[in-house]
Amino acid sequence: GWMLFTALRAGIDIRTDCPTVDLVVEEGKVTGVIARQGGKEVRIGATKGVLLNAGGFARNAEMRKQFGPQPSFTEWTVANPGDTGEMLQTVMKLGAATHGLDRAIWTIASRQPNGNLGIHANELAKPHLIVVDKHGKRFTNESCSYMETGQNIYKAGAVPCWAIMDSRHRAKYAWALTPPRYTPAEWITSG
Repeated sequence: GWMLFTALRAGIDIRTDCPTVDLVVEEGKVTGVIARQGGKEVRIGATKGVLLNAGGFARNAEMRKQFGPQPSFTEWTVANPGDTGEMLQTVMKLGAATHGLDRAIWTIASRQPNGNLGIHANELAKPHLIVVDKHGKRFTNESCSYMETGQNIYKAGAVPCWAIMDSRHRAKYAWALTPPRYTPAEWITSG
């Protein structure tokens, strides 16, 4: 929000529904972009540089396999559908320095009986819940940051893992956007 506010205040040209197709490189410098606007490719020049804010590659299976911990599948992500890494690949081909490609914003999710993913941004830190590996061993402090939780899951080889909660947790806290005091029957019948 602050970036948009600052850009608007500075009079920066903002175009929506105008995806970048490629970068314009002249004499070894990025001097603009080729974008798709209104069904046509247009060249947009830049005199003071190009700032890329293109996200990551959560929906790019090849890049997940190359840079991330394993196992890892695009079906596990709750990232937006456009998080496919093409712009990152483009700048890497130009020799851009990269850092932290093995990291992620580990928003923990669970597969619901209907196949959808339920997001658990803060729910693991609530009382009366533990996370265990396939042997039933607790391997992390559920109150640590979501980033640390994701790292601990892989460090422990706990993919997949399970959240075990008791009736006190269900009575007080939401789980996967399901309000407290209500446990859908299919959560039990589906196993």
